[in-house]
Amino acid sequence: MLGFVTNGVHEVQKDSLCALERDAVSTVREIHGPERFLDRLKSVGIVVGSHIKVLRTGCPVVVHTEGGRFCLRKEDASQIRVDPNPAEALA
Repeated sequence: MLGFVTNGVHEVQKDSLCALERDAVSTVREIHGPERFLDRLKSVGIVVGSHIKVLRTGCPVVVHTEGGRFCLRKEDASQIRVDPNPAEALA
């Protein structure tokens, strides 16, 4: 699990990763948080422009990226802003 303390903000933005429904596919638009958090996401392929699919909602949020499957705490997923994509964007 990619657990990091971000800025303590727990409100869910409509365009955040944790607001997506199961099986939703999107493109990462921006990521907020400390450098260590950004580096950890980058190490598993979650960067601006990458495609991401939600496999499970709740806590933790389970996602699939080009780099594999990962669990994110809801607080961390709320720091990732996304734009919706058609389902075929991520095989």
